Amino acid sequence: MTDLNLITRYLGVQFHCTSHALLLQQTAYAHSILAVTNMEDSRPTLVPYQDGIILRHFMLSVNATLYRQLMGKLLYLTRTHLDLAHVVGLVSRYMQALEESHMAAVEATMCYLCQYPSTGLYFVEGEESNLLGFSNIVFAHVLDDRIFTGAYIFVLGTTPVSWSSKKQTTTTRSSCGAEYRALSNCNCEAIWFWKPLT
Repeated sequence: MTDLNLITRYLGVQFHCTSHALLLQQTAYAHSILAVTNMEDSRPTLVPYQDGIILRHFMLSVNATLYRQLMGKLLYLTRTHLDLAHVVGLVSRYMQALEESHMAAVEATMCYLCQYPSTGLYFVEGEESNLLGFSNIVFAHVLDDRIFTGAYIFVLGTTPVSWSSKKQTTTTRSSCGAEYRALSNCNCEAIWFWKPLT
């Protein structure tokens, strides 16, 4: 058996190890996505999604192959770019019925990626390991079927360890019912996390 020293790179994720911390990043992968789309020199933005972009199911002349390739790359990037999870999940719903606004939303996300290509997960040794969970719902973004999007995030110490942002599987009559459903999903994840920690 051969000692290969500390891990530095695995499946596009860079590992930066110090004596007391570990940083996971996908900086090179983010730059490669920007290079594929020729957006390396675009104007950076501070938010990954621009207000006012309305997404609906249409079929117009958009390069569907490029859109689907970008969705796959951006979905993989959300492993360390938690800030992209919601918007990437939102625009990935429209891969079968595209229009220009969908590509505009992806381009806004790419401009955000120009600003923050090195975002990552930072784990510190000896840090307080309290597990905190947060849950929320979003209704306003989906005009086609009016189904809520439920989201949660779990933080261990100061580092996110689990997150999700997905459309709920059933339609509820009120926002209160949707909140309970989102909290139920969050609770299931909390129970799954709590068992190994106790």
